[in-house]
Amino acid sequence: MKDLTLKVRLGIIALNLTVQTVKDVGLFTTAYAGSAVQQVEICGYHLVGAGSFNCARLLTVS
Repeated sequence: MKDLTLKVRLGIIALNLTVQTVKDVGLFTTAYAGSAVQQVEICGYHLVGAGSFNCARLLTVS
């Protein structure tokens, strides 16, 4: 039982050291926000017909 516990602990330490090394080396670039404000349009600005907007349908799952 001691052998398995030791292997698990050493594995966790090795995984943490690997993650820290990858972060320090910079293999993955950091994403920054853009300078302009981005907007999402749910309803169209123009009328489709008979006074109704062309809107996206929203589903809510409960």
